[in-house]
Amino acid sequence: MNVTETAQFHAMAMAIDGRIKPLDDQGVMASAWQAVLEDVPFREARYILKALYAQPQMLVLQPGHAAKVWEELKAEREQTVRSLLSLDSYLRAMEGQELEEILGRKRAQREKLLASLPPHARAEYESQPRAVTAYRSRVAEYGRKVAGGAVQPWDEDPEMDPRFARVREALEDPGFGALGK
Repeated sequence: MNVTETAQFHAMAMAIDGRIKPLDDQGVMASAWQAVLEDVPFREARYILKALYAQPQMLVLQPGHAAKVWEELKAEREQTVRSLLSLDSYLRAMEGQELEEILGRKRAQREKLLASLPPHARAEYESQPRAVTAYRSRVAEYGRKVAGGAVQPWDEDPEMDPRFARVREALEDPGFGALGK
């Protein structure tokens, strides 16, 4: 935040919490707050104040409180984005497989994570280019480790993996569902 944005943030906080004192006319307090909040994006001010005042506050707001909440929000969003990237990669790798029930649950999980992001963070995530498939590369890497580093046919086509065939056979077995009963 710059000094003007910091003053706006302070005014929003004053509107919520009457215990917060107004900034001085010389701009000394605004500069001091700005020094602490300079790494906090102003577009996040609403979310920071919402998180701060979602619980009763015994202490009067100080800029360090807002900076701490921003770090927590940022870490939470980064975790959400990592989860989305993993799900997107998995969904791309498994596209076309006959596992619609699993894919449906994964798609629903993805939508729930995406909805948890604020609109600007969601738009930013959706505009980022994606790698082809990180999931498939992990499968290929595992195949190379098992085979002592040799490239296996299932590196490019996971359906050729003998382990995948055994799972598919078990799922197609009519007695498979009765095993757990």
